Amino acid sequence: MKNREDLSVLIVGFLRGDNIRKLIELSQANSIESIYLSIDGPRNQMEQNLQERFLKEIEEYSAASHLDLKLWRRKNNFGSAVSVIKSIDWIASEKNNFMILEDDLVPNNDFYDFSRFCSDSYVDKDEVLMWSGNRFFGEENQINHPLPVHFPLIWGWGTWSDKWIELRKGILTRRHGFSIRRSLSTQSFLAAGKFRAQDGRIDAWDLPLASYMFNQNRLCILPPVNLVSNIGSDVMATHTVEDTWPLFLDTKHLLVSELEIPEEVKRATHKEEKLIRRRVYKVRRRHIFSGILVRLLDFFRKINPKFNETLEARLNSESI
Repeated sequence: MKNREDLSVLIVGFLRGDNIRKLIELSQANSIESIYLSIDGPRNQMEQNLQERFLKEIEEYSAASHLDLKLWRRKNNFGSAVSVIKSIDWIASEKNNFMILEDDLVPNNDFYDFSRFCSDSYVDKDEVLMWSGNRFFGEENQINHPLPVHFPLIWGWGTWSDKWIELRKGILTRRHGFSIRRSLSTQSFLAAGKFRAQDGRIDAWDLPLASYMFNQNRLCILPPVNLVSNIGSDVMATHTVEDTWPLFLDTKHLLVSELEIPEEVKRATHKEEKLIRRRVYKVRRRHIFSGILVRLLDFFRKINPKFNETLEARLNSESI
């Protein structure tokens, strides 16, 4: 039995001061004693002024409520991928199990109870690397128990410090062994996204993560109903600009005390993964070829990548 402790929460923020404050208050209301707040640096003076205003209010609130709030505010802007990964490195160096909430998310109270359930129930299951608060297809695939899938859903999720070590290595690994037993279109799609993110052509960490978990048969535990909503197309959005599904998906109540871990869920998992693959990741059969084509075009085209350094080099930068 691995060492257990109560959950902590990591909030990864940028400009949504009001929602960060709400996440802090909600975490407090759900008996979270340690809250880590990581803020990526501003890109201009306007963003700096905005951050200074809302961080001053949060620090005053923290002091008045005797909150154990740890703040890491970076001077430079490193983008989403580096910000999220380094933030998780930070909390994983101090805590054994934790939840990760970005500042465009709105969880309900049951997400905290579900996270405690998963943290305790799956800590010794080596194939389970994370849990999620997302369940986008509950009505299409009716079950009343946690469901393991091979795709990470990261709009509110959690993991353990030792399993984060494996996840982090998986995000950065260049190895990508194809298997004829798995969906070739999915493998090709995820491989192209992984290499583009690692090479600094796109600012992403979720595609390398998905590539690793899918190919290595690692599992993410989903709740029976959706517990976290994403409001990421608001005026503070830096990546999402349209109110497309599953943004703003309603959350539902979950009676966590009645949850059980089933013996056999393979058929339900297969159905759920098919829906996730097609409707969340939008993988199609053509990606068997287009994934390879994208890599070839990146190699021959003289288009500068988004970043001048690889993801690994940016993570190792001493300026962070």
